[in-house]
Amino acid sequence: MLDNTVFDETITAVYSVSMLNTEAKQLLQQTFPSIWVQGELSNLARPQSGHLYFTLKDNQAQVRCAMFKQRNHSINFEPTDGLEVLVKASVSLYEGRGDYQLIIERMIDAGAGALQREFERLKKRLSAEGLFASNIKQAVPTMPTTLGVITSSTGAAIRDILTTLKRRMPSIPVVIYPTAVQGKTAATEIVQALKTAETHAACDILLLARGGGSLEDLWCFNDEAVVRAIHACQIPIITGIGHEVDFTLADFAADLRAATPTAAAEHATPNINDLLSNMSQQQSRLYQAMHTILQRKQLLLGHAQQRLRHPKQQLFEYVQRFDHAEQTLQRCLRQHLQQQQHRLVVANAKLLSQNPQQQIQLLAAKVNASQTRLANAMQQVQQQNQTRLALAGKALAAINPAATLERGFAIATTIQDNAVIHTSNQVVVNDKINLQLNQGSLVCHVAAIKT
Repeated sequence: MLDNTVFDETITAVYSVSMLNTEAKQLLQQTFPSIWVQGELSNLARPQSGHLYFTLKDNQAQVRCAMFKQRNHSINFEPTDGLEVLVKASVSLYEGRGDYQLIIERMIDAGAGALQREFERLKKRLSAEGLFASNIKQAVPTMPTTLGVITSSTGAAIRDILTTLKRRMPSIPVVIYPTAVQGKTAATEIVQALKTAETHAACDILLLARGGGSLEDLWCFNDEAVVRAIHACQIPIITGIGHEVDFTLADFAADLRAATPTAAAEHATPNINDLLSNMSQQQSRLYQAMHTILQRKQLLLGHAQQRLRHPKQQLFEYVQRFDHAEQTLQRCLRQHLQQQQHRLVVANAKLLSQNPQQQIQLLAAKVNASQTRLANAMQQVQQQNQTRLALAGKALAAINPAATLERGFAIATTIQDNAVIHTSNQVVVNDKINLQLNQGSLVCHVAAIKT
């Protein structure tokens, strides 16, 4: 029994904790039947029951939330801590702890729309600058000597990459440039890691990788500074960011985009098993080719050995050929000597059969006849030339000015320049002119001019 003497006023009603929480719950549900609340997900829990429990918070406060299994099917994205969401909920109270909470009916990704619009805007602007053009991408070496990996040193991506490299090509050295791949400093650290790798110049290929996540989680790979650093890097870059369906601006700027970190490692290295298989095939083809060549050479050697004779036998053949050539030469010399002797006999007989005196007389008669024909021809040519000369003299005399003067004509010329006067226009009254006669000349004055 309570002792009422310890209280200053009379107690009219006493609530138990359960009653208080029940009435508070009813009051909250009646006052806030259905509202929309926006905040950031935190402390997300997924028990085996299939329900979702999390805290919704902003910069100044937070509230507990519960979303039961039958409502989870309406979510079209992957809820994660740090994601900005918009929820439709009723306000309630968990009587067991006395905590007020939101019972979530619907959840919308509030940050995805804004980030997606920013993604498209930045993608369009950087694409217009040519940062994503295919013709500027570098060729990725097929047999790199050293690989560089830019990712978190503690994430799943680095484990997947190293496991893949160990399986495919364990002999290739790997340089890890650790960096944050999520959060406010991630973009700055990624840019610095790219610059450091390029300064070291120790790698043939750089892998820029991260595991899966929401658009917000991967947002550092959409940072403009990161995209420009990838574009400016002189080392070929392969990106393996997120899952197969995830695309970031870093993927567009990279020289090669892989769907996952594991795929990026596969693109960067040849498979040692494939190389060994190819080497075995090449070795088999080389052995077969060498075997074929050896067989061909052996066949040629056999033919050559069959044609090869002992030097003594070849010497005997050369001696026989020499003897035969000597005999042929002697026979040809004898035949030639016989022919020359025959020609000499014939010439001697012909010479003896003719009288030299008669030959001399015949030749003298031929010479006299030739001299007579030559004298006649010279006389005839001389007569023809004299006739042409006489005709030319008559023609020259006909046009000789002196012949004109002999017929009583005179040639009038000017006193100043001795020019022949052809027309009356060449002189004026009182001019002096010269008249050339057949014998002598006259200087005359022009008294009048008639036209």
